[in-house]
Amino acid sequence: MATYISYTPTTVISKAMFNFDAFGWPNYKLDGTVRVSVSDTFSFADYLNPSYSLFYSGLYTSRSNEVVWTTQMTNNIKDVIGIYSQFANIAFEWKGDYDTNPPGSDSTPNPEDVGRANLSDININWIYRSDVGFAGISGANSDSLIFDYTGGAGDIFLNQYAAKFAGDYTLDLNTRARQTLMHELGHSLGLSHPHSAYNISTGVATITADYSATKDIGFSQLGFRTSSVADMYKEYFTIMSYDDQQSFLPGSNTLFHAHTPMILDVIALQQAYGEGQGTTGSGNDTIAAGTAGYRTYFDKGGIDTIDLSAYTDGAYLQMGVNITGAAHMVGVAMSQYDATNTIVFAGDPAHLRWFYGEYENAIGSSNIDVIFGNSLDNVIGGQGSDDSIYGVDGNDTLNGGAGNDQLYGGAGNDLVVMGGIVSQYQFSQNSGNIVVTSHEGMDTLTSVEYIRFGSSTYTTDVPLSDATTSSPVHLAKQITDLYVAYFNRGPDAEGFDYWFHEIYTAAKSLRGIAEDFAWSNEYQSMYPSTLTNRQFVEQIYQNLFDRKPDQGGWDYWSGRLDTGSVHRSGFILDVIEGAYAPTSGPEDRTLIDNKHDASLYYTGQLAIHPQEGYDFAIVDLLNLVNGDVETVAAAERVIDYAFNDPVTLTGVMTNPDLFDSLWMNA
Repeated sequence: MATYISYTPTTVISKAMFNFDAFGWPNYKLDGTVRVSVSDTFSFADYLNPSYSLFYSGLYTSRSNEVVWTTQMTNNIKDVIGIYSQFANIAFEWKGDYDTNPPGSDSTPNPEDVGRANLSDININWIYRSDVGFAGISGANSDSLIFDYTGGAGDIFLNQYAAKFAGDYTLDLNTRARQTLMHELGHSLGLSHPHSAYNISTGVATITADYSATKDIGFSQLGFRTSSVADMYKEYFTIMSYDDQQSFLPGSNTLFHAHTPMILDVIALQQAYGEGQGTTGSGNDTIAAGTAGYRTYFDKGGIDTIDLSAYTDGAYLQMGVNITGAAHMVGVAMSQYDATNTIVFAGDPAHLRWFYGEYENAIGSSNIDVIFGNSLDNVIGGQGSDDSIYGVDGNDTLNGGAGNDQLYGGAGNDLVVMGGIVSQYQFSQNSGNIVVTSHEGMDTLTSVEYIRFGSSTYTTDVPLSDATTSSPVHLAKQITDLYVAYFNRGPDAEGFDYWFHEIYTAAKSLRGIAEDFAWSNEYQSMYPSTLTNRQFVEQIYQNLFDRKPDQGGWDYWSGRLDTGSVHRSGFILDVIEGAYAPTSGPEDRTLIDNKHDASLYYTGQLAIHPQEGYDFAIVDLLNLVNGDVETVAAAERVIDYAFNDPVTLTGVMTNPDLFDSLWMNA
C-alpha cells in the first residue's frame, strides 16, 4: 500500500508542476506501491445514508450506481498506469473491480466501502451528473480536502455527462475520457495545475508564478515561441493544463491529443519519484516516431535511433538540447507542416513527439527533413529529397541520401557519407562552402572535416581538404588500371573499396597491391604456370593496349622476366607507369584513360545498385572501348541501360540490335 507524504520540489520544473503550495496546500507525493481499483459509485441514497460520511455532494450519480466495468475499460486503465510507470519509478498494483470482489456483505461497494476496508489507494469511478462543472476530479492527498469520505484521498471520479466524452467511455487511446483520466491521475500523484485560477467562460488562465518561470528554461532552442507565460500553457508541454490542442490528421476523423504525460510532467515526476523503466529500456533501440497526437518517449540508455519514416510529408527533428533543471536532453519531432506553423508563424503544432534522454542517431523520412543533432556523436541519415542536416556538437556522421542536401557539421570532427566510389563525385566551392555533385544530387557541405567513400564493407574516410583535390581520384584510376591490366575487366565494388582503403591509408603501396593481385585465384586461373613469359607479356599488352607489344619491347620485357630481374607484378606496374610517362606515345595513354574511365563508371553503378551483381560481360564491353572518347560515352550508355532496365549487361551484349542502338545512340 502507499501513503501520502510531503514533498518539497527544488528545481524550476518540479516547482512549476508540484505547485499546490500556490493554493495554500502542502505539496505531496505517494510513497509505496500504489494500489489501483475500480468499483461502483455513490448513489443519492448513499449520500443520505447516515452510515456513510457526509461526502461532497457532487460525487453521487444521478443514474444507477451499478457501474459496468468492461474488460476493455479496465485494460485501458492498466495501460494508463503502466505509462506512468515507464516515466517515473512508481509501482502500481492493479486490484481489480470491487463490484465483483465486494468487501463484506455489501453487493454494491461504493468508494467509501473500498476506503474503509483499506483495499485501494486510487479507486476510480464513473458518475453521471449534469449539475457539476467537472469532467473528472481527483481527491488529491487528503480524505477531507475535497471528497470528505474515508479513503477519498487519491480517488478519481469521471463524469459521463461531460460533453467532450461524446458518449465514449471505453478509455481507448484517442478518447477524451482517457485524456481526462491521465490528467486526474497526475493530480493523485501530486501534479498540480499550472494555473491558480481558470475562467471557464473566457478560457483565460491565471498562471502561477512558479509555472511562469518555465518560459525561460530553454524551450525556445527547439523552435517554440516562449515570449510570454501563455506560450507555455499548452497541452503539449503539460497534460495538467486546461489547454486543448486536439486535432485531426489529414484524411482521418479521429481526434488526437496527448497520449502520455508531456515533457514537463515527465521531468517533474522523475524528480519526485525517480526514473521509471523507460518507454524503450536501456538497450540499443530504434524508436519509430508516430505522427498522431502528442507523445513523450523516455530512453534509459544504449545507442538509440529515432526513425522518422512515418513522416511522409517531411519531418523536423531536434535530437536534444539542455533544458534548465532537466537531467537529460530534451528533443522534439514534428511534421514539416507543424514546424512551419510553430517556428515561422509562432503557432501550435497539431502533433509532436518529445524525446527525453540521450538519443544518438536519426533516420529521416523520404521527404524533405530538417534535422538537428545534439552534443553527442550523432549518426544522422536522410532518406531522400532535399534535406538540411545539422550535426551541431560532437563528432557527427551525416548522410543526406538522394537529393540536394545542406549538411552542416558544426563543432567537432564531422564526416559526410557519400556511399559511392570517389570518382562519382565532383567538388567545387560556393561562398566558402564545398559543393559535391553526383548521381545523388548536389550537396552543400559546411564545417565538415571528412568524407567517407565506399558502399560495401570497406569504407575510407578522406579529409575534405584532400577529397577536393585530384589525389583520391588518381589513386582510384591506378587501382582500376591494375584490374584492366591483370584481368581485362573493371573492379567489382567491394574489391575496389578494399584496395582503395588499403592504398589511401598507406596500408599497401600500389606495387604491394600489384603483388597481391598476382596471388589471387583469378590471376592463377588466367595465367597458369605453363604460360611462358613471352605469352604473358603479350596478354598484358592486349589487356591494356588492345595490341601486341612492339618487337623491341616484347624482347626487352620477356628477357627481364626470364632472368628474374623483374617479377610479373612489377612488370605490369612498370608498363602502366611507362604508358603515362611523357616519353610514351599518346595513343597508349589515351586508351588506358578511356578504359579506366569506363571501368570506374561500371564500378560506380555497381555501388549504386549492388543488387545487380557483377556481370563479366563488362570484359566484352571494355574490349570495344578504344582511343576515341566517344566509345567511353557509348559504353556508359550501355551500362546505364543495363542497370536501369530489367535487362542485364549480358542481355544487352548478346542482343545485337539493342546493343547497336545504344552504342550508336540511334
